Amino acid sequence: MVNKYFGGVFMDEFKEKLQGRKHIVIFGRGERGTAMYQKLHSEYKGVSVCFCESDKKLIGKKYLGAEVFSVAGAIKRYPDALFIISAVKSAREMGTQLTEAGLEKNSIIFQPPQVLLEDWEDERKKRRVTPHKKLRFEVNITKHCNLNCKGCDHFAPLAKNDYMDFVNYQCDIKRIAELFGDQANEIHILGGEPLLHPEVTTFLHEARQLFPKAEICLDTNGTLLSRMNSSFWQICREDGVIIQPTVYPVNVDYNALEDYAKEQGVKYRYLQKNKPGGHHTLWKSPLDLSGQQDPMTSFMSCANANRCITLEKGRLYTCLIASNMYLFNQYFEKDYIEFTDDDGIDIYKAKTPEEIFTYLARPMPLCRYCDIKNRSTDHPWECSQKKMEEWV
Repeated sequence: MVNKYFGGVFMDEFKEKLQGRKHIVIFGRGERGTAMYQKLHSEYKGVSVCFCESDKKLIGKKYLGAEVFSVAGAIKRYPDALFIISAVKSAREMGTQLTEAGLEKNSIIFQPPQVLLEDWEDERKKRRVTPHKKLRFEVNITKHCNLNCKGCDHFAPLAKNDYMDFVNYQCDIKRIAELFGDQANEIHILGGEPLLHPEVTTFLHEARQLFPKAEICLDTNGTLLSRMNSSFWQICREDGVIIQPTVYPVNVDYNALEDYAKEQGVKYRYLQKNKPGGHHTLWKSPLDLSGQQDPMTSFMSCANANRCITLEKGRLYTCLIASNMYLFNQYFEKDYIEFTDDDGIDIYKAKTPEEIFTYLARPMPLCRYCDIKNRSTDHPWECSQKKMEEWV
């Protein structure tokens, strides 16, 4: 089963499955789970609502006044409940966890009715066009990756071995510090796969020197962590770097890596919120090579817009896809994507943070190439064949 980006069962199907049940269990208490809980709690007075989680740190605690169970614990406590999966990108994996724990598929809603998420979606759309007060930004210090996921929205399978030059990075990040200071409160060093860069610790340390109060995260697939030397772990510990692996279905003992990070005194958390036992699935973000999509529609419907802000060669982009689109042109040796001076804002020409925040809260010309309505998620993980259809 693949979830369409704007998916969701019809309300009558939801009501049919709910009929005769007194309990609803929401699997996942993130933003979507929270929004569903609030809607259900206010409109379905005769039904009790609680959560289940795979994250052991959350189990046994109360959230919004509701209990948070393990998957097995929720099924045991409420065997006749209707379970709603709140996540989009990992719905397949979460459904597998439920069925392997003994729950019948008829008791699972894989895609919640859109009406349960309307208020949340409206609020998210407002945030996209509202200029931020704080800057969260990402830096791709490598373009290539050792996993090469099919349809990667960073276009990593199409990249040659490409390492960011530290001097250029230093110039750009110093300019960000000049403009934003403590307003830049969250920095993500990623790729491609950032641990492929031989100077990864230098990049991390420079970020900490320039942004002493910011949260600095290293986003990685984790496959190379066990090979990192003592100086890497020392820098991560002393500079307060948070290592954020995404769990892939590869031969990596993520539990052992987590234990080792704790031994080293290094902060460690899972980027995609999938703990070992679950793993990352793929999504497809197709391009419309004709460039006929409405930029505002694409922007307003895009979860990356004004969120995954990316620093790339002296410019800030409102999303990660736009900053990496040129790799598609390079690999397929044709200028399918046309770039303009208004794609990304030049941080050396911009005078104030407000000017940049205002720019990031509106669509770029490149948004016309994103076919948002045909985005899909929860595809089984597999390696890229570098075929054009993976991205169109």
